[in-house]
Amino acid sequence: LVNKDWNFVVLNIGSKDGLVPNAEMLVHRGDKLVGKIQISGVAKQMAIADINSSWSVSQVREGDFVAAQ
Repeated sequence: LVNKDWNFVVLNIGSKDGLVPNAEMLVHRGDKLVGKIQISGVAKQMAIADINSSWSVSQVREGDFVAAQ
């Protein structure tokens, strides 16, 4: 889920996948870098992250992939 009004995303990965609060991650669409996010809250199977709007190539969309920085 991407919320453009509040500038955050909900991820379908969480602490069981090794996510921790405040981690920065890169957002990719295919092999193209789209932007950065910072994890703000983590549950076992999901996480919430703020979109770093000062560092983005394109708008983050549902279906984009995240990877550790």
